[in-house]
Amino acid sequence: MEDAPAADSSADAKEADPVTKYHVWGGLPATVAALEDFESSRSTDSWIASIFDKLDALASGIVCANTLHAEMTKAEFTLEDVNRINSPLLDGLWIAVTGRQGSLRQPCIGCGPSRCFAMT
Repeated sequence: MEDAPAADSSADAKEADPVTKYHVWGGLPATVAALEDFESSRSTDSWIASIFDKLDALASGIVCANTLHAEMTKAEFTLEDVNRINSPLLDGLWIAVTGRQGSLRQPCIGCGPSRCFAMT
């Protein structure tokens, strides 16, 4: 019986592959990560860098439902970010934490972007 070859799809290899890493988010992150110049775009475009840094922090920080609120608050996504990113996963997390749809037609009345997460 032959030994199975070492898997190249280790957790480290998957994390290094932006297409695989950001596919779960869908929307703009998945599309941008699949582009050939993703790394150069991330290093030269401050908005793209900021969004992907936030997604990375969010993905590594959420370990259970109890940490979801804290990590979403730390990420400080604006409503405009959520709408522009157009990620079904981020939309669901936004709704779970804020209780609000991520729509510019339904802005957070009387609170700033980070205060949208102050709901209990």
